[in-house]
Amino acid sequence: MLNTLLTQLGQSGSSDDLTKTYILAVGAISKAITFRCGRYLPRAVPCIVQHCKAGPLDDDEMREHCLQTLESFITRSPFDMRPFVVDGGVLDLALELLGYDPNYVDDMVDDDDDDANGDDYDVYVVVCLCVCGGG
Repeated sequence: MLNTLLTQLGQSGSSDDLTKTYILAVGAISKAITFRCGRYLPRAVPCIVQHCKAGPLDDDEMREHCLQTLESFITRSPFDMRPFVVDGGVLDLALELLGYDPNYVDDMVDDDDDDANGDDYDVYVVVCLCVCGGG
């Protein structure tokens, strides 16, 4: 079943709603089969990352579904996900989307320019430690 979903997800021309449904289904199946989803990750992760990046700019729902599916992969198969976290673009994608919250607008001027890049690095270190088993 997961092979069929990944094949459908990899085909271009699907509507955004159908793509979201496929992504949600892949995430749900990964939760059900837990550690056995590792063998599908080389095919699934790049496809999910691509859909998250290539989706419409105003489609927050697509990004949320992609991140939830990637989170499911990481929590169910952390060992199998290690190569994809840094080299596969999962960490970069998470950091990029972490700074974006459509429900929050900060009108305050940031007075502390010294720590502008420190927050991203802190998040990077925490995510790496958690995924790689160091934390």
